[in-house]
Amino acid sequence: MTSQPTAASAADPRELTLDIQHTIPLLGPSTTEIWQVQLHAGGTPVGSLRAVLNVHRANGRAQSPYSHCFGDDLDEADDFLDTDEADGFPLLAEEQLNVLRSRLSAHGGFYALAADQLLGEDALGLREFGSLSMLVFDQLTLTAPWDDPTIAAAVIASVIDEAAVTDCLVVLPAGAAAEQPGAGLLAAAGPSLWAEQLSDDTQSLDTKFDEGEGIAEVRETLHARIGH
Repeated sequence: MTSQPTAASAADPRELTLDIQHTIPLLGPSTTEIWQVQLHAGGTPVGSLRAVLNVHRANGRAQSPYSHCFGDDLDEADDFLDTDEADGFPLLAEEQLNVLRSRLSAHGGFYALAADQLLGEDALGLREFGSLSMLVFDQLTLTAPWDDPTIAAAVIASVIDEAAVTDCLVVLPAGAAAEQPGAGLLAAAGPSLWAEQLSDDTQSLDTKFDEGEGIAEVRETLHARIGH
């Protein structure tokens, strides 16, 4: 006879695993990737996550608009970026901004909302961002007892790690967008990751400048739960 797990063991974060799949085109550069994540506890499905990774690649690798400040190769940057002489920050060329916006908007829902609020003509654009690549999360569902913001934040952190893009603007729902199905846990997890409100309906952290303090705190909290 198989014994049933206790409530304590069922809530043990060590039992959680992530089955990550991401979709890329067969031909052409994989500039937009759809990430689908299935979460399991002891082999039992307990939730799912969805995100879109919009990657800017120059010379075959992800590139930051601040690369001129940090010594990266600038062969492709001159064609991609304009510079605001008033403050020295690079500005994304309008044509490239439109490409980024259209890529995200094509996925609809929160992706289109984020594209409009972060990449629209009336938005700050990428002036305040250290990264051109964007990892946008729009849905995360977890069944009890896993449905708490700390575990949600740890799941998001694992996906950020797996995306393996050094410079990436991570975007999560906020405001009215957080009331959409599957968005509540993402919004609640944001503060644990030290995400900051970026627009009316978005919060974000930039992995170029973020030193991972929020992610470290989240993982320390989970280790404390299991007595480590």
